[in-house]
Amino acid sequence: MPLPATFDPNYKLLASCKKLTLHASQESGFDSDKMLVMLSGCPDLIEFRLVLDRPIIDSSQAAPARERFVLPKLRFYSAYIAFSFLRTPLLTHLAVQRDTINTNVEREDYVGYLKQFIRASSAALEYLSVKGLEPASFEEILKDVPSIKYLSFNKRMSLWEPTNSYQTLFRVLLESVVKVVPGEKPTCICPNLEAISCDLLAVPSLVKTMSEFARVRAAAAVAGKPGISPIRRIELGDWPPSGMPATPAQAYINEDELARHVEELTIGKHRYDKASRMWLLGACPFKNFLPFGQPALEESPIGLRRYT
Repeated sequence: MPLPATFDPNYKLLASCKKLTLHASQESGFDSDKMLVMLSGCPDLIEFRLVLDRPIIDSSQAAPARERFVLPKLRFYSAYIAFSFLRTPLLTHLAVQRDTINTNVEREDYVGYLKQFIRASSAALEYLSVKGLEPASFEEILKDVPSIKYLSFNKRMSLWEPTNSYQTLFRVLLESVVKVVPGEKPTCICPNLEAISCDLLAVPSLVKTMSEFARVRAAAAVAGKPGISPIRRIELGDWPPSGMPATPAQAYINEDELARHVEELTIGKHRYDKASRMWLLGACPFKNFLPFGQPALEESPIGLRRYT
């Protein structure tokens, strides 16, 4: 589809566009000015995905400050970059994809632009999906999105590479709840958080940390700390390389404890059924946690293991 080189109020080909996916690369001459020209012709845009053939640095972010371009109806935005010149006041779903950050300076710049975008938009974000940022960046970003209900993230390292950084992140979230003074307005990080989906392995130390986090959140109301939502759903990437435990009676004790404090627990391709105390094959039917605009899919459960 031909696009104007500069803004043209008579350009109407995208005037009724509500969903847009833009594939771009450095070689194609992608820059923010060209993207804004295109977006200016999409006043009714609701869903926007910016797809790059490989991670690149947005050189436009170093340009002089200018007034942010407003997408007044946008609710879903998925991108590697391009946070420094947009404002999206109705945004509910934000998917951040950042596969490569080489230096601390670059990380700080990127996280800074992202935080400025969130603050400038002042949107009631509900769904945050992050790929490629380390836990320290999560903590910085999560402090600016108290409305978040659903958090999804993929870590930078190999799925099989253990790390303690994510356990530290959940401990920070836990401690922020503990520090809330009973009877006062909740000041914890992400008080509305209900669901967490990530690709971490269900190693015992991580499961124990998440279990304690879920327990404290579930007990917040009873402890005189209203306004803090319990964690309803936790989804972990898979079991450790050794696989699912061979002796369920004791080996699942950590997972069983975590399941007590949440409504739904999924590890890899298996979900825990509280009624039968069995691990069943198939994802939990949790339609509100699916990416924006996708229908819920249900699978027939197949019994896997039962333990006492």
